[in-house]
Amino acid sequence: MPQSLAISPGTVGFRIKKIGLVNFDRLYKEARTFFDSYHYIFNETQHKGKDAEKGRKLDIIWSAFREVDDYARFVIKVNFVLFRINEIKGLFSCEMYVYIEGKVELDYKNRWETSAFRSFLFKTYNRIIRRDIEREYQGTLYGEVSELKGLIKSLLDEYD
Repeated sequence: MPQSLAISPGTVGFRIKKIGLVNFDRLYKEARTFFDSYHYIFNETQHKGKDAEKGRKLDIIWSAFREVDDYARFVIKVNFVLFRINEIKGLFSCEMYVYIEGKVELDYKNRWETSAFRSFLFKTYNRIIRRDIEREYQGTLYGEVSELKGLIKSLLDEYD
């Protein structure tokens, strides 16, 4: 079973709050461009909508992963929760929360967990090179998640 190392603070990751106008089409295109430029495989895993008295509610989850090497891969999950949605000339007037999580999955191909001895070697190896893992994998992913967070923030602040 792969070992996951989270780089996001808390249990929900980085959080962005926005109340106002949002161009979600542009946000989607820019985020897709970001994921494509870093060679992530992008997937929209959830898109739920619900009508309410004060406007619609949307819950959208994006998941993207990139294989770094045979040992590790990066996973980024972005969750959009929109409340009180009203569409105005192609823009959404809403209350939006964005949660961004990042994690490094080690041994995602399950090559080390085939026996008790290999599992022991995997844990020992991770303990020995812990600082290298943190610097190489977690540092790189933290930079990419921070860049994505900055991109989303700048696009959300466009109409303020």
